Amino acid sequence: MGICMNAKEIKDKFRKYFMVVLLVFCSAFVVTNYKTTTVQAASTSTMKKAYTNYVRKNRWFIKGYSIVNIGSSNKPVLLTVTGSDVKQGSVYYSCDIYYYIGGRVTYMNSYGGGRPLTLYKRNGKYYLWNGNSSDKIYACIRGNKLCVVTCRDSKERYYSTTAEKYAYGRTVYKTYTMSKSNYVKTTRKYKYCKRIKFKKVR
Repeated sequence: MGICMNAKEIKDKFRKYFMVVLLVFCSAFVVTNYKTTTVQAASTSTMKKAYTNYVRKNRWFIKGYSIVNIGSSNKPVLLTVTGSDVKQGSVYYSCDIYYYIGGRVTYMNSYGGGRPLTLYKRNGKYYLWNGNSSDKIYACIRGNKLCVVTCRDSKERYYSTTAEKYAYGRTVYKTYTMSKSNYVKTTRKYKYCKRIKFKKVR
């Protein structure tokens, strides 16, 4: 009888211990989830502050900067220009792109082309635009990667759209070559917003 009682007591104690551990785990999950939500809500201001601090610490080589909302969910992204970037007057044609990842301002890649850096918008998402007479290049951040999409005009009426994709470092390149009519339809979906203006670093 005593042996049975001891076994039952051990079983009851184990059940109570298990319930306590489960309760602690659930409480920790709720707190962690709450903290994560709070951090995400404040991340935009945190990112902008990190960008301005980065520019200030590196003002010896950064000539100008701009913060644009081309990140994931239109989060802010840092664009910087140096003495080696192509420009005409106050208009820049190239820049370096940085994104706030894991608490650090991270270099993504350089970006530029034959046109002034411009902000475009498609389906509520912002893009950095550049290109030339037959290529339109749109860039944004997706999943902590710089995604560069090129729409290329084949100048042929019945050309079937072909797609090429490759990744290098933190950048994913996608090139779509298409007929003249599809090229026009696709590029018209991107709406002009404004020319990118860079603040001078003193």
